[in-house]
Amino acid sequence: MTRVLILGSNGLLGSHLYRLGRDKGLDIVGFSRTNSQFVDVSGDATDASWLESQLTDDKFDVVINAVKFKGSTDDCETRMEECWTANFRLPSFLARIQKKLGYLLVQISTDWVFEGKRGVVYNEASLPYPQNYYALSKFAGEIAVSSTAKNYLILRPTGLFGLEESPRNFLARLLETLKRNKQFPAAADQYSQPISALELSNLVYELLEKTVQNRIIMATGPDYMSRYQLAKLVATKFGYDNRLIKRTTTTKRTIKIPQYLRIDISEIERILGHRPKPVAQMIDDLRKV
Repeated sequence: MTRVLILGSNGLLGSHLYRLGRDKGLDIVGFSRTNSQFVDVSGDATDASWLESQLTDDKFDVVINAVKFKGSTDDCETRMEECWTANFRLPSFLARIQKKLGYLLVQISTDWVFEGKRGVVYNEASLPYPQNYYALSKFAGEIAVSSTAKNYLILRPTGLFGLEESPRNFLARLLETLKRNKQFPAAADQYSQPISALELSNLVYELLEKTVQNRIIMATGPDYMSRYQLAKLVATKFGYDNRLIKRTTTTKRTIKIPQYLRIDISEIERILGHRPKPVAQMIDDLRKV
């Protein structure tokens, strides 16, 4: 049985990976700072000495780094040290000791490594051009992993959304707001191909089953849409009044962001033999969880 360690197992993606992995009959172990049903070992993954002792004492076939900086992308500009530790130092350390311990390192990155220029379609070979400190730190983490680890897989999702106890991601904050019958602002000029944490978890395990290694793969949904369009769709799907969704623009952001992330997903389609699910189906799947 494949033994999988999930770092950040109490987070949005980590909790979905944990639950789905257990459902698939895998030997899943979850590490996180906080306790929950998705956590087997409590500890700070950014503490290198503690993490090395844990990884050395216990044998894992796969280590999935789903650790997320505890703040928003905007917060990275003022909390640079914390952001750099989570997005660069941790994956760099995991890549170094991977060569000694031999596990497959799965690093979750982002398509924010690209400029996000209108009219451009990005793929695995496109030139990264980070627009803010968050994106820069994630790209640095990619470089550390790909240049150091012997066996790795780097995935670049976008607009990750899903259900979680603490409403931090877009969908969870949206639903929390709509439950109170309050208006929710959503940018009509920020486009991406969002993917749910559940669908991304499915793709991760499919890629592991196919033993895909030493690759960077675009792991986004197939539907190109604005945050405003996504919010309207979510509201409708969950039975809320979508008139509560109000148009806003990215000019209100305190950082420069990639506004137009149109992604070519033909490579992951070729590898898996199918396209990731449409956003509408991803939302339906989340409602069943």
